[in-house]
Amino acid sequence: MRRIARLLTVFLLLASLFVCSAPGTQAAEWSADMAAGEILYRQSFADLSDFDKSGWTKGTSASEKATVSVKDGAMRVRCMDGGRAYVLMPSVSRGTSYTVEFTFRFTESGMENGSLGFLLTCRGEEPTNITSLVIRSTGTVDDFPDPDPAVSAAIRGGKTVTVEIPVEEGAVHRMKLTAGDKSCTLERTDVLVIAQGSMGFAVRNDGAAISDVWVVNGCGYEKKTGDDTSAVRDEPGAKTPSKPGSGGRGGGGQPSGETSPRTGDRTRAQTYQQVAAVTGGAAVILGCGLSHRNRRRRI
Repeated sequence: MRRIARLLTVFLLLASLFVCSAPGTQAAEWSADMAAGEILYRQSFADLSDFDKSGWTKGTSASEKATVSVKDGAMRVRCMDGGRAYVLMPSVSRGTSYTVEFTFRFTESGMENGSLGFLLTCRGEEPTNITSLVIRSTGTVDDFPDPDPAVSAAIRGGKTVTVEIPVEEGAVHRMKLTAGDKSCTLERTDVLVIAQGSMGFAVRNDGAAISDVWVVNGCGYEKKTGDDTSAVRDEPGAKTPSKPGSGGRGGGGQPSGETSPRTGDRTRAQTYQQVAAVTGGAAVILGCGLSHRNRRRRI
């Protein structure tokens, strides 16, 4: 009976491990009960001066001459050699309906073949399997009608533009662009279906200053709600110099007092720790049982 009890204990420990590490139970950022408009992720680069502390990473297949830094309240991504600069967001737990919002401006005026792409989904650190929404520095958007002339002129002139991309049940068919007091909504002629994956930005033959990024639950909400706990900020009083041209991968230590969304690496590390703890506990239980059994035999 004691042996059966010990084996049952080990089984329950292992079962609890699988329950704790099952997809959807680790992430506290999203649940099916969340209301439309609730904030899932937000980063204002005005609150941060060091890219390496942002939780964002530079794609490994980015051009060697591509640069990424945080300066003057924005994440600055620049690539002028015909290649691309890829910058990947931290992992954001979300459902099939959510809205991405970001504010940007082109910093290299007059680049006819420049572009900023928002990576709606991608895989890996390179990344690969990319589906993106591409905004051209000429003031157009690939696969969408031309924006309002005033908004198009703002894009061409390096003015600040806010982009809203609703993803409804895993698909994109419209977007909204706002420049100053002028807004326009663009409709695709077909629906772009998006697989789950990472998100981020790609810049080609231009530079872009990205100041704010939001991921919000649902679509069509009137205002954003909830706590802005995902933002990474400089510690109060800290003097962290910006690092123009930083080519290293981000995701370094997080400032104390702030939290960021769980990344896959962090989740895996926690799972490994749980496995080690359960394995150790099981070994102790079984070891004690075998030792007790051996002592009984010797007696």
